[in-house]
Amino acid sequence: MDEIPSFIKGRIMLMGKDLRNLTDSIDLKIDIINTELSMLKRSVGGSILKDRPSSSKMKVLKVSNSNKVSITNMYLAVDAKLWWRTALLDDISVNRQKIETWDALKGELKDQFLPCHTS
Repeated sequence: MDEIPSFIKGRIMLMGKDLRNLTDSIDLKIDIINTELSMLKRSVGGSILKDRPSSSKMKVLKVSNSNKVSITNMYLAVDAKLWWRTALLDDISVNRQKIETWDALKGELKDQFLPCHTS
């Protein structure tokens, strides 16, 4: 019983080789996907804002809170731009109060785009 027939040993060796080849192939495909994802992130920008008009910049420029909403909305990109356009239409269709204050906009952006476990 201790002795494994040679044909079974040969099959096990072939299976091991096939498994190594398969994992090598999967690793290569993962590397390709990671490279493509990295390139995609760089091309999209990976941000909801194009050029981030920060609060500190707006303070220096003495931008009023009411103007901060308009300025920030000009810089929204990709998903955030789509969300903003949809939010405007939704606000009108359900008679919800428009997002007109800086604090309201910051709160809505945080609710929409920050993971729930962050502050």
